[in-house]
Amino acid sequence: MVAALQALPGLGARPMLVVPQPFPSERLRTMATAGAGFLRAIRGRIAPRAAAGFADVATRTFADLGAHFLPQPEDTTVDFILTPEAFTSRAKRLIDLDKVQPKGDFLHANAAFGARILGQILDTLGA
Repeated sequence: MVAALQALPGLGARPMLVVPQPFPSERLRTMATAGAGFLRAIRGRIAPRAAAGFADVATRTFADLGAHFLPQPEDTTVDFILTPEAFTSRAKRLIDLDKVQPKGDFLHANAAFGARILGQILDTLGA
């Protein structure tokens, strides 16, 4: 996909940034089975290595494709592999911005998270 974008006239000279989906919400701690693997990683103390390994592989993979990977900022994580409630509560639906995601949703981030990621992008671009 990156190669296809680079082939477009005038686009190849522009920086390509890759932003990952946010880690699941720390709300997983209260769910029976949804976050079992994440919770095992935290309890087993492998979460730091898992997060670092993911960031390393993604960084190298996208660099090989000519893109720059921006890992989820550390200040938007808890236990290395979850996103704090402050960045996931009251996340809006993109189809209908008047509605928030259902109460049990743990995959979507909110406007505060979006603002933080936009800042990360602008900092990377030197804007």
